[in-house]
Amino acid sequence: MMKTNADEIIYITDKTRREAVALAGRDHSPEDYKAFLKDVGASVEVFLKDHVYAGAHNRWNFQRLINSLEPLGASADSRDALHALRLAYNKAKHDPNYDAPISPITNVLTDAQQALEEIAALGLGTTGQPARVVSRRLLWFAAWDHYIGGDTEISIFLPATEDVDFPPNLDIIYTQMAAWTTIKTELAAAGTLCLGPDCIPAKFYSFWQREDDFLNAGSFEGDIRDLVAVFARHERVEDILPFLKRENDQYSMFAAALFAGVDNARQGSLPDDASEVADAIALTASHYYAAPASSKLLRSYAKKIADMLTQCPLEVRAKLSGPIWVSKVRFNEMQAEGVTQVDDLKLMVMGDGRLVAGI
Repeated sequence: MMKTNADEIIYITDKTRREAVALAGRDHSPEDYKAFLKDVGASVEVFLKDHVYAGAHNRWNFQRLINSLEPLGASADSRDALHALRLAYNKAKHDPNYDAPISPITNVLTDAQQALEEIAALGLGTTGQPARVVSRRLLWFAAWDHYIGGDTEISIFLPATEDVDFPPNLDIIYTQMAAWTTIKTELAAAGTLCLGPDCIPAKFYSFWQREDDFLNAGSFEGDIRDLVAVFARHERVEDILPFLKRENDQYSMFAAALFAGVDNARQGSLPDDASEVADAIALTASHYYAAPASSKLLRSYAKKIADMLTQCPLEVRAKLSGPIWVSKVRFNEMQAEGVTQVDDLKLMVMGDGRLVAGI
């Protein structure tokens, strides 16, 4: 079913709320919870401007946007919930002494989600129109059955040229072993699914196939969120150490930041200021590529990528594409055609707009 603009903001708020709850029992800082508020607060303000009022009141501040929902049918409870989000959002942005308390923030996010659900039901502006299409991506994945544990380990990989030793690993998800047939059906409905040795380079398929308990491997073309959502519906939750969590995985956070940078550039929504570009990249990566807003790695990569993109000529930035992953040898060969790069990330933008990463 086509996602609407209202579905999108509800998804974003719910995803952030779940991240906030999950982070509560682990080591974190107030800055992590401020990031949650900044992401949702900014997204809701944009949603009101762009979709509830359909761009008619872009000069209104957040407070006026919420107050003006009253004659449109939004209840006092919903307006109060959005004001609570607005106040917490402003504290997160402007008050260095704000300690971002856990329970009040999760309550604010829960109430804001309920308010947005009420607003969605009102059918205001363009809230019911299809949401923007996230850039289509091609991903590889491989699956192994663990008969003793009763789970299937699924690794998601980023496509790479065959001159690399191994493609970058984007994510690992453990699903119920009995759900494999259902998962295949749902993946085929969500995008373009291809399974078997003809779907990915033989070099990589053969490597995975030689491993014990190998089940299958293939490719998926479509929205990354749809791929992850299918696996997540059948997830068997495993208690893993913090350094194994996705938010601390370098490749996962790097890839999410790169995807987000390309998406924003294609839509012409990258500001000229590097710090604003970094915020835009982190926001898109969190909302569309399952990168936790609390990830310090994500913020670090977003800053470096933003610095690089703001140094690109506008005509190059406007046609940004990729990213593509190549071997470090090939990366070095391509440097003569690069426009700008980040040395410590082995990352560059080519003259034709291709975003190239060396691995």
